[in-house]
Parts: sequence; structure tokens; C-alpha cells
Amino acid sequence: MAKAKKVKQLIVTCPDKPGKLAQVSGALARAKVNGEAIMACGCLRQTCLPAGRAWFAMLTNNDGKAKAALKKVGFKVSQEEAVVVSLPDKPGALAGVAQKLAAKKVNLEYCYATACGCGGCKLVLRAKDNRKILAALK
Repeated sequence: MAKAKKVKQLIVTCPDKPGKLAQVSGALARAKVNGEAIMACGCLRQTCLPAGRAWFAMLTNNDGKAKAALKKVGFKVSQEEAVVVSLPDKPGALAGVAQKLAAKKVNLEYCYATACGCGGCKLVLRAKDNRKILAALK
């Protein structure tokens, strides 16, 4: 059974320009912060952000150090709640979670995941009401 829990994730916003992933990951590396999961999105049209902006959502092993390191190099950093689901790294694991969410009519804002080939992975989910995700996955 998938284990789900609420977490805080970092949200980094910046201009949508080449090299931003290198700057974000470099700042984390210099601060000796491990990125546990990351998603990056650029907005070419004004949809989720003003046109020409980008954002990263990420989990780290030390949000305090990560925020300080990213702010030091000029990034805007905030935190928001999300839900992390620990899943086995095998076919059908994501489908099982998705079916439970669909059955409870949970509308996700977004999701992203990691798969390291080490037997497990993390699925990060975000909804307007994250309590609905937790309830659906009980």
C-alpha cells in the first residue's frame, strides 16, 4: 500500500531563460543540499505565470539551507504544501494511486515523481485541497 504524507516543497520562480536549471542545481550543490525531487516549467504564454517566467517545485533534504542558497543567488523562493506518496518502483504503482484519486474525484493541480531504480520512488501531488488526496489514499 502506498504511504502518503503532507510535506512542504520549495517553489522557485525566475525568468524563463537558458541556464536556470544549472543555476538552481549549482546553488544547491554548493550548499551541500540534496535535491530529492524536482519539476521545472516555463510559461511561454500567460497561463500559470506571467509570460517569460519559469518555476521549479522541489523537495530537498534541507529546505532552510536550500532557501538561503537560492535567495543568495537571486531567486525568489517560497514554500507550499504538497503530498508525497512513497511507491514501489514497479509497473502499475502509479496507476493504482491515480485510480484511487479518480474514484474520489480529486482534481490535481500537478504532480511529479522520481524513480531511482532502487526499489522505491516518490510521487509528489498538489491539489487545491491536499486533504482530499490523503483521504483518497487511506
